[in-house]
Amino acid sequence: MKISGTKKLQALCVMAAVAVVCAAALAPRASAQATKRLVTQGVDESHRVTLRGNVHPMARSEFDRGTVNDAQPVNRIYLLLNRSTEQQAALDKLMLEQVDASSPNFHKWLTPEQYGTHFGPSDEDVQAVKSWLSAQGFTGVKISAGKTIVEFNGTVGSVRKAFQTDLHKYMVRGEEHFANVSDPQIPSALAPVVMGVVSLHNFRKQSHIKRFGKFRRDLTTGEIRPLFTFTDVNGTFFGMGPADFAKIYNIPSGADGTGQSIAIVGRSNINIQDVIDFRNMFGLTPANNVTVFSTARTPAWFPATKAKQIWTWNGLEQSHRRPRSCLLCRNPSRPMPWTAWTRPQSTSWTTTSRPS
Repeated sequence: MKISGTKKLQALCVMAAVAVVCAAALAPRASAQATKRLVTQGVDESHRVTLRGNVHPMARSEFDRGTVNDAQPVNRIYLLLNRSTEQQAALDKLMLEQVDASSPNFHKWLTPEQYGTHFGPSDEDVQAVKSWLSAQGFTGVKISAGKTIVEFNGTVGSVRKAFQTDLHKYMVRGEEHFANVSDPQIPSALAPVVMGVVSLHNFRKQSHIKRFGKFRRDLTTGEIRPLFTFTDVNGTFFGMGPADFAKIYNIPSGADGTGQSIAIVGRSNINIQDVIDFRNMFGLTPANNVTVFSTARTPAWFPATKAKQIWTWNGLEQSHRRPRSCLLCRNPSRPMPWTAWTRPQSTSWTTTSRPS
């Protein structure tokens, strides 16, 4: 049996997030009904299937530096859960209706709990997965509100026992990582409800931002301004500022962001002073009502270039007078695709993502 790999897992995570991004009344056509059970037989450890496509491309023999100690903790492992074909068809239909102005489900968003009730696996299937994980020695087993993810903690030894794969150390470009050496396996009875493991490695995605590092300083006032336009051997390059952004995207002059909010999901923290400096540089009013939510147990500072770019550029209405309030939801332990949700001047929500 072949089960989709990491790319599909990420795409499904983004799709699920779009459907639950705003809490409102339950869509009329998402009526409650008995959820079809996907786990229909008892768990037999001797009958297993392989979850294909769950080995990181950098986990190669030339980078291998040997096994990781069995006692090494591996925390916040995720299993992505599956749904029935009927549920998937209903979800696809609802997501189209949510953006169709002629549909009664137009802008009728779901809460995570509503999403889990209608498009998540049955409670019995969830319990079957949780019971198996607990029997393998994993701790802290819990299900997400949307019933799409089971989170748990363990050790390298418990990962080997449960998923029949070893974790090795890898030295890549001078940095040490760990990753599974082969695709994980699970009992075949659980295969219909388990989409895959997200993920058994700590290779983090890298930003595509290029640093130019050029600026102009006024010798009299000490004022620093970026060099928006510069020329090198490759030609002339034109930088984009907030006013350019407003012009290019035809932002109405009266759109000042009053009463609007932006939620940014990422894995890195930021220095709020960078946001303040950016807005001061362009003569914008300071960002206000900044709130940071972190799901990490302890503070962590991953390279924050991407998060910094998102925060400095959020809320660039043409008037630049009343910037929106901001929420940063930080989860540094998960190699997620970057996703930002924004509520513009209309009452709709939009989503943008940068796939890996």
